[in-house]
Amino acid sequence: MIDTLIYDTEKLKASVQDIDNWQYYGIGRARLGITRWSDSDTKYVASKFKNARTIISAIQPNLIHPYERVLPHTDHNRRITCNIPVSGDFKNSYVKFYEKDVKGTINNYIPDVASDGNTSMNYHNATPIGKISYTTPICFDTQDVHGVDNLTSQPRYIITVSFNLDLSYEDILDMYNAGELLQ
Repeated sequence: MIDTLIYDTEKLKASVQDIDNWQYYGIGRARLGITRWSDSDTKYVASKFKNARTIISAIQPNLIHPYERVLPHTDHNRRITCNIPVSGDFKNSYVKFYEKDVKGTINNYIPDVASDGNTSMNYHNATPIGKISYTTPICFDTQDVHGVDNLTSQPRYIITVSFNLDLSYEDILDMYNAGELLQ
């Protein structure tokens, strides 16, 4: 948990709820909405991090519709993320983590905003090992198999901050603990 990241929830909520050009990883009721974001909103989130230009590769909003899931997967072209909860029933929706105990398959349903070739993998029959509900930002390695359940009546909006691929979870944790991650 990164409970010392201070941000204006209402500002971010108004921004993400105005987005009308979501694109999706997945199909049906098992999909994740992503999109490019305005420069001003990206700069606002980036301003919360020290050395943002040298450690952050992307900042994007994500959407999971009510009663939908994101099945077990690893992310496309990113490693460590900081997920910032913006709007939704975060006490009753959660990120699930899984063993990488089955062979992954390339995710065939990717949005146009995905760049550099698709590296997203699905692990549909992976064994669950834990889950976390969060109301403050969290960081984790998106190459660990994970998914999201939003089995609530509210859309679930987050902002994902993707760190450069050369940074490990331990690097980000060390920066946070040393007071070198956040403004």
